[in-house]
Amino acid sequence: SSCRSSQMIASRLLKDKGEKPDFTHGAFTNDVSPSAIDLIKQLLHKDPAQRITVENALKHPFFHNVNANQKKSLY
Repeated sequence: SSCRSSQMIASRLLKDKGEKPDFTHGAFTNDVSPSAIDLIKQLLHKDPAQRITVENALKHPFFHNVNANQKKSLY
């Protein structure tokens, strides 16, 4: 489930000792879509000036499958 996948990603990131997490293989990609991995990378960009904005994050392809009613509640 996506909740389990999110928890797994969060858990691994919290265990990270300051090294850049590798989102390209292993446990991160087993149950996680490529668009989710791309969004996470953009959300966690080390430089805040280069980090994706909330507005652009909500326009990310990961959210394209969210129906119109769900999108309205996000804004």
